[in-house]
Amino acid sequence: MLPNEYMNRRMLGHPAFRDDEDDDTDDELYNSPEYDSSDMSDVEEISSDSTDHSTSSEDSYSDYSASNSDGEIAVVELREDNNGGNNGAEPEVRDSEPNQAPVAVLVNNVQENRDHDDYVSPAAKRIRLDPEVSTLPRQNVTPEPADDDVDKCSICLDTWDNCGEHRLCAIKCGHLFGHSCITQWLNARHNRCPECNAKAGPRDVRVLYAKKLVAVDTSELNKVKIALKDEVDKRMKCEKEVESLKGLRDYHQREISELNLKYRELEKKYAESLQRRSLLSIDTSAPLEIVKTFDIKSGRVTIYNSTHNYLYTSSSKSVYRLFMDNMTLSPPYQLHNLEIRDMCFQPQGENTLLTVGLDKKMVLVDVRSSNMIRQIQTDIALWSCCWSKNERNTFCVAGTRGIIYEYDIRSFQKENINAGCDDKSPVVSLHSVPKNCPALLAGGYLSCQLQSCSAYAAKGSKYAQNLINLKGPFTSLRFNEKNNHVILSCRGNEEEPDIRHLVCSLERNENQVNFNVVHTFKTGSSAKFLSKPCFVNLKDETLIAAFSESEKKIKAWNMSTGEEQYTFPYKGNALDMCSIENDGLFQAVLSTDSLELYKSKQY
Repeated sequence: MLPNEYMNRRMLGHPAFRDDEDDDTDDELYNSPEYDSSDMSDVEEISSDSTDHSTSSEDSYSDYSASNSDGEIAVVELREDNNGGNNGAEPEVRDSEPNQAPVAVLVNNVQENRDHDDYVSPAAKRIRLDPEVSTLPRQNVTPEPADDDVDKCSICLDTWDNCGEHRLCAIKCGHLFGHSCITQWLNARHNRCPECNAKAGPRDVRVLYAKKLVAVDTSELNKVKIALKDEVDKRMKCEKEVESLKGLRDYHQREISELNLKYRELEKKYAESLQRRSLLSIDTSAPLEIVKTFDIKSGRVTIYNSTHNYLYTSSSKSVYRLFMDNMTLSPPYQLHNLEIRDMCFQPQGENTLLTVGLDKKMVLVDVRSSNMIRQIQTDIALWSCCWSKNERNTFCVAGTRGIIYEYDIRSFQKENINAGCDDKSPVVSLHSVPKNCPALLAGGYLSCQLQSCSAYAAKGSKYAQNLINLKGPFTSLRFNEKNNHVILSCRGNEEEPDIRHLVCSLERNENQVNFNVVHTFKTGSSAKFLSKPCFVNLKDETLIAAFSESEKKIKAWNMSTGEEQYTFPYKGNALDMCSIENDGLFQAVLSTDSLELYKSKQY
């Protein structure tokens, strides 16, 4: 191989103008047997990074063509023949390989042409390249990543901070994240790097303290965020307090509404009581003053137990017990499924209460313990009841179809004592007559139906019916054992349109029992309710008290003289009345809405 050719190939592979490759090719060529070092004496290598800027080199540079038509850098070889000079020939241009850096080599036979007239020094013949191209080695340049990819956390896509919760940190695989993001990520039990899926844990997080780290200065922003968080917390706390106060306000408003309603009710009752007191005070003849009012709805019957000093009052399906000692009312005690129509106490000891109702059931209750003794089902709706004053273990019940049953509590066997009765109307009142009564020497029962009234005289184990010769229709019957008198209440008829209360004495004419009318007391012309009068037993006399529905008054008459004893207004609809003697004389009045207790001023 010729030295010139070797130099050309050598210069084409110069490391300043090509990529980093092995120099094995150059070494093989240098050690080749064709290479003769003696032939290199006339070869001069011209480096492209020379600092010689003479005028002759600029002239030689003009002969160089920088690139061919394809935009590739060319290699120029200037060869002189043996005769000296190039004989005017054009420089030989050879294209370089596409992957080689541009290079220019000027080859001369210096020894042969040194004495030639047109001799130009090698420095003058040197072709210079663009200094920016020739002086810089080619390097592998990696494109710089965009700013958005460099300074952003790959989890939240937000910029890193130089302080605070989102400061720059890394895990053991080398990827960078914001501290709060990667901590939350690893604490969520992902245990993997979000970038490369390498295993990592919260202990692998390391805060970076790089000297040339470019991070956004968010100190002021962090302060604002902290202030914002504080304000949000305060706002949430205030909202919770507001909600709590709203709930408290609503509760107090409901409580105020309920209290206002109760206040209006009490104010109304107080005004009514004042009005009643004023009316009583105006009527100087009224010997009663109101003591207490109890709120009992749907009342029907009230009775007094003198042995235990209790006042029992029915309220629809239940009963109340009023303690007369301290004027307190017990809770209701339900005994029936439908309305209670009548109640009575066993005469001997008054320890057993008997109640009957429209549910066809009778109930026995021990008043000492308020425990139910027994309940018995019948085939009729029951309206009235009474205990026998001759046989302590016997009682009677009556109801629809005019049927009267007598029971013995030892066996609870029943007997129909009025099987042949023609009147099929309900029995509204039923009373027992003791043996000392002149009209019924052996004792018996008095019954009051809507259309008739009868007396049943005892004859051994049977009873003989005596029909009373009085016209109805009847609403109630009361028997007073003290003087063997009865009060028979009647509605108006064609002959007598007014409501009448007949005071009668029991008399016997041969084998017939009759009611001898002593007094007749009238209480108006209207009676929508079945109101019951009562006896008021005083020391020397007996009064008859009854309610006048048309006049809205309670009146009392002297049974001996028939004169009106007193009167006072009553706005309710009195259904039952009861006289009570206990450290004074009391009168209980039961209406559809309340139970009122009055005390006598005179007795």
